[in-house]
Amino acid sequence: MIVRAKTMRAHFGLSSWLTVLANHRFDRGGQPLVQASRLTKLLGPIILGILLAQLLALTGCSGRKGPPRYHLSGSVTHGGKPVPAGSITFIPDTSQGNKGPAGSVPIKDGKYSTRQVGEGHIGGPHVVRITGLSGVASDEFSEGEPIFPDYQTKADLPKQTATQNFEVPANWVFPPRRPVVPRGP
Repeated sequence: MIVRAKTMRAHFGLSSWLTVLANHRFDRGGQPLVQASRLTKLLGPIILGILLAQLLALTGCSGRKGPPRYHLSGSVTHGGKPVPAGSITFIPDTSQGNKGPAGSVPIKDGKYSTRQVGEGHIGGPHVVRITGLSGVASDEFSEGEPIFPDYQTKADLPKQTATQNFEVPANWVFPPRRPVVPRGP
């Protein structure tokens, strides 16, 4: 069945538009001649549904899901001196019933801020892991060599934007290296 449309806007469904675009058939007056097949009538709503689902997925995924997040900043010291570089990681303490995403931020000149990475913490009991680096680049380490073994502590983080300082004890150091004694003839 061939249908003549009076205007391009007159009662055209997506299937009709797809047929016009695919066939490029117009009468002498420039009006499209539309031949709607069963397949076109079925595909139009399906394609429209797919496009609509993609649009909803894009707009629906832009919002943050999960618990509210709060920004935290402060200082990190080792034996009273600022930690030159490294990272501080906040892991919700599941043994205390706190669940949610963990977050890690860099330490620079003894300071850290979750605003640097745009994500905050969820508040409540957390395990806090601190990695301290010398801040002097080498061939093996771009931010310097470790200055102490990873330090782990627990903290009850506030459910609001706040400042919290962390102190790594001065005695938290690598064990002394034993000298290598050559063996052999």
